[in-house]
Amino acid sequence: MIDDRNATAHIYREEIADKVYSKLPNYLKLFETLFDSLVKKFG
Repeated sequence: MIDDRNATAHIYREEIADKVYSKLPNYLKLFETLFDSLVKKFG
């Protein structure tokens, strides 16, 4: 995920953007899992 962020921070190439965009649903699942874990731990 960090590599994707770095690849798109200052380089504006459509093929890179499309590749990262296709990964967003997977990243969303990871963040939802993280959120659920944090809510369980900290309320």
